[in-house]
Amino acid sequence: SKGRTLKEVILGTIIYGTLGCVLFFGIFGNYAVYLQITHQFDVVSFLNTHGTEAAIVEVIHQLPFHNIIVVLFLISAFLFLATTFDSGSYILASASQKKVIGEPLRANRLFWAFALCLLPFSLMLVGGQRALDVLKTASILASVPLIVIFVFMMIS
Repeated sequence: SKGRTLKEVILGTIIYGTLGCVLFFGIFGNYAVYLQITHQFDVVSFLNTHGTEAAIVEVIHQLPFHNIIVVLFLISAFLFLATTFDSGSYILASASQKKVIGEPLRANRLFWAFALCLLPFSLMLVGGQRALDVLKTASILASVPLIVIFVFMMIS
């Protein structure tokens, strides 16, 4: 995002993020429906008994070269998670530092990276699925005002 305007970053995020989701859900979602309709794999019952994450992996296992696709899926998920935490720690370090010359201090970024990891890690230890469902609902509710703010930022 370096050298881009805020409008370009927001529009790029919206366009490329939406395009990626449409492609992923369009391809794998329709493939799952195809498997269900043709009775090659009962996606609905597997989803009800094992959950969403297991159903996604099992639908991918129905594809040819499924081992390669699962590895690519895991690598892309890891890269997404790593870049998200890196960006978040960079922004938090910049905002919490009094004076930033070039980039925020590395120790400050490292602190915020570990601080960002505490919430998901503690949810995995303490709450399990129920705490994760509460967090999902809270994040959706918290994102609604941000959409309005982002629209005003793009317009300005």
